[in-house]
Amino acid sequence: MTARSGFTVSNGATIATTWGNGVRDHIVPIGTTNDVSSEGQLASNTSTNKVVVHDGTSARTLVAYGEWDNWISSAGILQGTGAVTAYGVGSTARYTMIGRTVHWSLNAFVASVSAPVAGQPLILGAPVVADDINGYRGAGYFYDASAGIYYPCTVFGSGAATAMTLGSSTTALALGASGFTAAIAVNDAIILGGSYESAA
Repeated sequence: MTARSGFTVSNGATIATTWGNGVRDHIVPIGTTNDVSSEGQLASNTSTNKVVVHDGTSARTLVAYGEWDNWISSAGILQGTGAVTAYGVGSTARYTMIGRTVHWSLNAFVASVSAPVAGQPLILGAPVVADDINGYRGAGYFYDASAGIYYPCTVFGSGAATAMTLGSSTTALALGASGFTAAIAVNDAIILGGSYESAA
């Protein structure tokens, strides 16, 4: 058998020999960062519970191997210049990623609000920056407790990659244009879910 060329391995070094590439591609360093710097390198980030690969420019998520992440703290719900300021018992906001596909769900039970503006669109913070600003993100319903009415709705980009808008179930209009013209209030509920492509 022909002798293989030798190489010296040091921390962070790229294995450049042809026969060594297979070794490089199967080493998955584990750390609290996306520890990849060369195309094809893999890393398991224990802070985010994601396996990432370097695509020649930056780290890309291959799979989220942990449980769904919680994003209730960043799932702010705005209505005009006002907002939901607290969620009630049983509220959840979770997401996971497979490649660049974000799967998300929200069960928000309103516990307190601060001056929401009646009839204005309901805007929701997105768990991960989206690849587009206006695309379809999901569906669900809004429950107006004071009227005892359920409003089915779609969820789409609000013109920003970090936010989503609740809309009419049949048109791309704000939910307020499809029957709900009041202000969001205590005991209202928003139950939504969907998926979309992330920016990275």
